[in-house]
Amino acid sequence: MSLFKYDKADNNIIIKFLFINAKIRLNFNNRIYIVDNKKSKRVRKIKGLNVKFKGTNNKIIIQKGAKFNNTSIVCMGNNNEFEFGSITMSNSWINYNGSENKLVIKSPNIIYEFGNICNGDKNQLYIDSTKYVINKLSIDCSAPKTERIIDIKKDIAVGSANIYLWTDKSSVVINEDCMFSWDVNLFTSDAHQIKDKASGHIINPGGHIEIGKHVWLGKGSNICKNVKIPDGTVVGMFSLVTKSINENCCVIAGQPAKILRYNVEWNREYG
Repeated sequence: MSLFKYDKADNNIIIKFLFINAKIRLNFNNRIYIVDNKKSKRVRKIKGLNVKFKGTNNKIIIQKGAKFNNTSIVCMGNNNEFEFGSITMSNSWINYNGSENKLVIKSPNIIYEFGNICNGDKNQLYIDSTKYVINKLSIDCSAPKTERIIDIKKDIAVGSANIYLWTDKSSVVINEDCMFSWDVNLFTSDAHQIKDKASGHIINPGGHIEIGKHVWLGKGSNICKNVKIPDGTVVGMFSLVTKSINENCCVIAGQPAKILRYNVEWNREYG
């Protein structure tokens, strides 16, 4: 007498026959492609990139000329897609556990350290090309939620930053030509729920963050949920931004942050 059982969590078929237990891992149709002049070639491995699949129909697409060093991708789930332009990426790890997620990093891009954990389904992360350097960037979607969006547009510069999305359908949009200093944090939620004791209603739901064009976030800045920072803003060192700002081209600072000066402009020259 035999028994076949499908273990969805591990994507295995478990076979029991008399005193024999066997486990067959279902890893089908997982692919890595190198793309050169719109022509794709399937490959088994990429120098400097360690890939581990546990699932089916997952795809990694890499433009020719991309360089990886000490970088890993662990993909557990089905129908996930990872797309890399001709980037340079070092000392990085990407861990996905879910299905129908998508990660796109366009070229040119130089990333010295990148960490991205994503649990859940139908999440999307886009990092556009930049002429600057992303030194250290961490994107934490570790809570098993769905339909989160991170959209980082062109020409961002990052010293070190952490972005946290722990609720369903939360989003972070960072517009063109922004500069993040060191130890910058963006939180789309408070991480844990607070409920009204009588009604059970959640009183601190998560939300969204939008950073406008040409925004400078100073060292140790903390940007909280449901905040919009307009174009041209300078956020002072160690500021805590809890509410949206309605004026372009201003300096804000403090805990909580408030407007200190209007009608300013900034550039990347050292002064």
